[in-house]
Amino acid sequence: MNGTGRNLVRSGAVLAVLAGAGSLIVATLPAYATQVGSTGCANQTVTPWRAVRHISPPRGDVFMVGVSPVRPADAWALGQVIYPQTAKPLIEHWNGTQWSQVALPARVRRQFNDTDFWDAFGASSGGNVWAFALNGHYLRLQGTRWTAGFLPNPGTGAVEVESVKVFSRTDVWAFGARVNGTKVRPYAARFNGSTWTEVPVPGRLDISAVSAVSAHDMFAVTGVIASAIGPAIRPHVLKWDGTRWRALAVQPRLRAGAVIYTIAAQSNAGIWIGGSTAPAMKQTLNLVKHWNGRTWLSATPSSTRPAGSQAVVSLVPDGCRGIWGLAANLSSAGLERIWRHGANGWSGPTRVPWTLTTLAAIRGTTSAWAVGQVKVNGRFHGVIVLHGTVPGRRDTVGKS
Repeated sequence: MNGTGRNLVRSGAVLAVLAGAGSLIVATLPAYATQVGSTGCANQTVTPWRAVRHISPPRGDVFMVGVSPVRPADAWALGQVIYPQTAKPLIEHWNGTQWSQVALPARVRRQFNDTDFWDAFGASSGGNVWAFALNGHYLRLQGTRWTAGFLPNPGTGAVEVESVKVFSRTDVWAFGARVNGTKVRPYAARFNGSTWTEVPVPGRLDISAVSAVSAHDMFAVTGVIASAIGPAIRPHVLKWDGTRWRALAVQPRLRAGAVIYTIAAQSNAGIWIGGSTAPAMKQTLNLVKHWNGRTWLSATPSSTRPAGSQAVVSLVPDGCRGIWGLAANLSSAGLERIWRHGANGWSGPTRVPWTLTTLAAIRGTTSAWAVGQVKVNGRFHGVIVLHGTVPGRRDTVGKS
């Protein structure tokens, strides 16, 4: 989930809402929280998470699924507006002062419909932004021009996109699965500035989420789609070394049925994965493991057994050599909690009044964005949430 990535749980949560599982928390947005002192590393657990953007168009429900910071004064967020008969993509842009909705050209908007469930998002600059629907339909900003297209699919089975990595205009990756009935195979495609080329990936599971130390050093986790449509699986961690994808030599020990939704690679000797344990008593529990360069250590935050099924769906660096973790209740959305792992282990959790879908670190700072939604007066409104100092010129709350 990171960064953009689906993870599939994000889409699943929204689909459950659309199917009538109206269990999201009903609340008004909290009052805007004034910054508490400076937000150096010592204040990571003092500064509150607060909503700085509330997206509520005249009609329709808003679901935010991804956020991609390019730099402190340039970030992009992806969502969609669900209308009674159709659905349309929603793009938001942070310019260092405020968030505002990006107007897509009519010629581009007409190419999308309710079969395009927006899911993966990435940007390397303000003129190189990519948004992907689950079915491989994409929206691209090249310079100042928006275009639309489809990932090539010369093989058998439908392509389903779960994650994207955007390094430059000539190096873009899309990851996910080829799905043919109950058969799932990994899918990775790379864009070189002019054409997409499918890249071989080992294994028999989909690529769920990807994290990059650099363009030549990526790590991925597998199995979210496979776990949803097939028997109990064992997720794997894969590595891209600049030439090929291969299974990491030492794999985390996971029970069959465990699902890994997110990965955060801080270095080759600092990798975090998050997800859920195998079902027990019709529940799943949070799961976190940490690779220290020698072995995989159990790093799950300790807590009392909550009601419902739990999963860690997003992990991102906190800018202080630590990690943020977003834990979701998969059976009762709206009970999200945020943990932080620092020098003394886990602190938290902080319960938030929004249904958050993903976190995103703002490089070079100790701040982070998050996106999600909240139910207000029977409708779902999109929210963009911030932790830490405002990454730009000044703190402005936007509302549409």
